[in-house]
Amino acid sequence: MADYYEVLGLNKNASQKDIKKSYYKLVLKWHPNKTLDNKEKAKKKFKAVAEAYNLLSDPQKQALYDKSVEESRSHRARGTTVGDDGFFRSPLSREKVNLALGQPLDPFCLEPFKQKRAKFKP
Repeated sequence: MADYYEVLGLNKNASQKDIKKSYYKLVLKWHPNKTLDNKEKAKKKFKAVAEAYNLLSDPQKQALYDKSVEESRSHRARGTTVGDDGFFRSPLSREKVNLALGQPLDPFCLEPFKQKRAKFKP
């Protein structure tokens, strides 16, 4: 997700007037009909600016966006990361989790499951 404040060239505590002013300035700059040299880049920038303005111009949407950004930053600060395979990683290692649960370190060990079962009597 793009940082919508960065797309509009603003800081987080910008007023609605600043958001509108920046939007109009960037729309005129990146309008595909006005940018003749690189239309594809202009289209992408124009869409990004319009999307950012659509979200930041509505105070309710802006509050939800700010909250989601803060939550994602707090997740990163706690040490939750994404590994090379795309899965989220916890700051706890598998060994620490297994020890906390009282399980052996070998995940393929079947010893905890070899308990005798009570026989069913009808």
